[in-house]
Amino acid sequence: LYIAGDAFIHRYDPAADALETLVDDLPSGTGFWTGGLAVGPDERLYVSTGAPCDFCEPEDPARGAVLSYALDGTDRQIVASGLRHPAGLAWHRDQLWVTDSARDDLMDLPWLDELNRLPTDGAHFGWPYCIGGDNQPDMASDDFDCADATAPYVRFRTHAQPIALASVSSDALFGLDGALIVALAGAPYSVDLRGYEIVAVLMDEDLNPTGYETLVPFGRLDISSAVPYSSERGYTGPALERYSYEGDGLWPHRPYGLAISPEGWLYFTLGGGRIMAIRAGRVPLPE
Repeated sequence: LYIAGDAFIHRYDPAADALETLVDDLPSGTGFWTGGLAVGPDERLYVSTGAPCDFCEPEDPARGAVLSYALDGTDRQIVASGLRHPAGLAWHRDQLWVTDSARDDLMDLPWLDELNRLPTDGAHFGWPYCIGGDNQPDMASDDFDCADATAPYVRFRTHAQPIALASVSSDALFGLDGALIVALAGAPYSVDLRGYEIVAVLMDEDLNPTGYETLVPFGRLDISSAVPYSSERGYTGPALERYSYEGDGLWPHRPYGLAISPEGWLYFTLGGGRIMAIRAGRVPLPE
């Protein structure tokens, strides 16, 4: 079991009840916390590091990035950069995926939070210079051209806060084989509820996004909660915020972590000290 936190990556062997420190110098300090951790099919460790600030040019290129290590914690490499809060990280269908969320004070600009797919090592996803699906300039720079930024794979509502990922690689979750599960933590400082959901990003065999399924809260008043994906606007579906207002959603607690069991249970953690489990499946997309 690999564990990341603050400046450390640990490896825990439950059989021997032994904890080993592999890395003790991850970029840390002020800014966003070190988030996702995953072991790749290449038998390397991948860890995402938060940016040191909301909106600035980082001095350390290893902040706001995805780093790679050998399994013993040596041979650090930077494989992606230009990320503000890359909290969620996962390998899915032999591709590395990472989430990101927009800087503060952009609530009026829609669809700026992201799910990103790393096409190649060295990808730059635009922060802090560019925003949006077409990477429009956000900070002037003589050293970076927004035309060189990698575009997001799919977009979520601004400040929905995608924070965790889980890969569905079998039929453990009914109808969701090949989907990527995303926890949207939401923005607790906003009166306009966004996020506070567990969603499935549906994709075809060529990894093109095809749809979006809200798993939690489930739209019991609108049972067809699966919606198509629009490349122009992101996901546009039922306004499930009303369930939170009515007391049937997750708000005011935020989801943080995700895990899928071989038996077909989707586990997620909630602020307030709870771990919940649901049997998850999907409703067919509307014609």
